[in-house]
Amino acid sequence: MRGRLGWKLFKEEAKEVDVSVVAERIGQDHVWMPPGEGFVKVNWDVACNSQSHSWHMGVLIRDHGGQAMGAMCGPVMSLPSGVHPKIGACIQALSFALDMGFTAMVFEGPSVPFLHNLFARPVATRIEDMWLEEVQNLVQRCGHFIVSLGSVTSNLAVRELVHRGFSNTCSIVWVEEAPVEIRCVL
Repeated sequence: MRGRLGWKLFKEEAKEVDVSVVAERIGQDHVWMPPGEGFVKVNWDVACNSQSHSWHMGVLIRDHGGQAMGAMCGPVMSLPSGVHPKIGACIQALSFALDMGFTAMVFEGPSVPFLHNLFARPVATRIEDMWLEEVQNLVQRCGHFIVSLGSVTSNLAVRELVHRGFSNTCSIVWVEEAPVEIRCVL
């Protein structure tokens, strides 16, 4: 089921972003599906390393032909206590895609309820809300932004990137390619 919703972002500005939410069947595995032509799919994931108790994330950007346009893995940015690391990972994934020049994207990853009602939130009152405003600001820079819930099997390559990031203390980036270690699951 697809719902196309447009929100006016920040009342003082007239710019509109086409923001859509794609509800997929939770619990059902499926293969990776390419985005429509003119879009990239930004697959991302985040996990906690059980040994170091540190959070790491991975991002894989592919075009409508399935070609890897970029990849990144590494630790999630430090956030204040009480702010979930998924927010930091989301900020890093969006920033990476925008820094690579992509503004029409399908943002596919783990279940994060804050993405589905991002612009229906009240004014920031908690520290976490202030970080969610950063997500709003990044989404506002997109021309088209679609949120999609990824499944375990459709995000295997990104899962491998997350685990590769467990051994790194800083982010590693690949441009116009993907690491050799994940090519077998692309």
